This record gives sequence, C-alpha cells and structure tokens, in this order.
Amino acid sequence: MAKRFLDKDPRRALREIDEIENRARESLAKVRYYVENIRKPDFEEEWKSAIQALQTAEIEGTWDQGPTSGSLHEEVDQVFAMCLREAVTNILRHTKAKHVMIQRAQRDDYAYLWIADDGIGLPATWPSQSSHSFGLIGMQTRMRERKGKLLIWSNGAWLTEDRFMTFIFHHDTLPFDRGTMLCCVTKIVIDKEG
Repeated sequence: MAKRFLDKDPRRALREIDEIENRARESLAKVRYYVENIRKPDFEEEWKSAIQALQTAEIEGTWDQGPTSGSLHEEVDQVFAMCLREAVTNILRHTKAKHVMIQRAQRDDYAYLWIADDGIGLPATWPSQSSHSFGLIGMQTRMRERKGKLLIWSNGAWLTEDRFMTFIFHHDTLPFDRGTMLCCVTKIVIDKEG
C-alpha cells in the first residue's frame, strides 16, 4: 500500500509505513509474551545466566542476590527474572558499560531489583528515540501487571515520574555518577508454603 502512494502522496506513504511498523511491533510483543509464558522464568537460573554473560563480556560487577530462593512469592521472582534478563540484554547490547551493580532486596513490604551500569545512559528523548524502548517498555508493562513499578534513572535524571519511590534514592547513594539505573519494585507476597 505504501508503495502506491510513495510518488503521489509521500506523507500518506509515511503514515502507511508507520502503521506497518506499529503492527509489526505489536505482533512481536505478542510473540514475546506467548514465548515467555510457555515456560515460567526462574530467577535463580536468570541470575546465574546474567552474571555469566556479564563476566564473559568482561563487565565487572557487584552482585547481591538478597532474599533466599523461595522467600519471595513465585510471581515476584518470575517478573524479576524477566526484568533481569531484559536489563542484562540491554546492558550487553547498548550501554558500553564497564561496571554493573545488581541487587535484589526486601525492605518493609516491598521487594526490589536494582540494576545499574556505568554506560552511556539513555537518551534524553527516551522512550521516543531509543533502541532500549521495547525492552524497557516491556519491563514497565510486566511491573504494572504485577501492581509494581519500574523506576528509571539515567545520567543524573529520573526518566520516570514517580514521587512514590524517589525518596529511597539520593545522589550519593547511586552506584555510578552516569549510566542507567533501573529499579523494579513490587509489594512482597510471602510464599507461606514449605
């Protein structure tokens, strides 16, 4: 359809191309969703895989897995596993980071997963013009589905507007002066079994 309008109406051709791109993105998101839900992600497995991938790429890291396996509800560990996988993929592909900090923690009624790197950070125009957009937007969606949040800090600025959690972070407590930090946060649901 876009080809027909290319010479006669270039603006309409661009709209058609945009529509095709949007449909392709939606289809890819659905495929990712279906694939991810075929096998439930395992946090322990993703944790080990993340560390191995970062070490293979010679990215130095500080890791703190926090709560022992099974102390967080399975749903929390699953969403954290998917977010960890996506974040590490972004670090390896896009950030040019030399150092990474990954920490899972519990504080009060909340579970947290912090992922920080000292790479190039996200563009100020994020998410509109970034190759990170699909992964980070997917992480935001997963956290929302779990009634949680994804907070994003990059190169000295918060890219997500959320006054709920920013009190936790002060500039002197951020692991790096530049780069990107993600914080996945959700209410803890303690698994009472076992």
